[in-house]
Amino acid sequence: CNLSGFMLVNKVAGNFHVALGESVVRDGRFIHQFQPQDAPGFNTTHYIHELSFGMPYPGLYNPLDKVVKVADEEQGTGLYQYFIKLVPTIYEAPDGARTNTNQYSYTERFRPLANQLTHTDHDHNKHGSHATHQATTVLPGVFWVYDMSAFMVEISYTSVPFSHFFARLCAIAGGVFTVMGIVDSLCHHFKIKLDIPDQLKGVVGGMKMGG
Repeated sequence: CNLSGFMLVNKVAGNFHVALGESVVRDGRFIHQFQPQDAPGFNTTHYIHELSFGMPYPGLYNPLDKVVKVADEEQGTGLYQYFIKLVPTIYEAPDGARTNTNQYSYTERFRPLANQLTHTDHDHNKHGSHATHQATTVLPGVFWVYDMSAFMVEISYTSVPFSHFFARLCAIAGGVFTVMGIVDSLCHHFKIKLDIPDQLKGVVGGMKMGG
């Protein structure tokens, strides 16, 4: 089963999900209804081809792209939750065109299905979890829970004049020549120190031969 599309949402916290059962409205809230015996057979294995929040721009990285989760026989099915923090971003291209979009980071959590499901109603606002007096059960599915950051990032490019490049090049060349001068001076200093013992040996030897 492949799902693709887009949604227009308000800039407030919320979630979207793929889960077992059907949604109904009860007392102004969305509730999932399902048969408990169907829960263990609901396969929550998924592959996220692409997930973005807004228009793309060069260099944008979406960390959930190509994420794979497999509900194997050992751990069984359960609830996958992705907690996404959205950062509003303004990208300004070199030509001055501006793009309003979002970057995001995320954390994740997996909760395996409880051994016994004693209730069949799950509140959407709990993002897939439901507490009972006997056990804590989960609604099998994949939930993306997003929230907006209080900060905004603005990315822009400015052109650097050739004079700036030339000044940096001169500074680098000057630094290279300075280092080479220091190295040459040290080598010359050590060479003089090494030559002095040889000169002294020659003088001493000449005096002995003269005697």
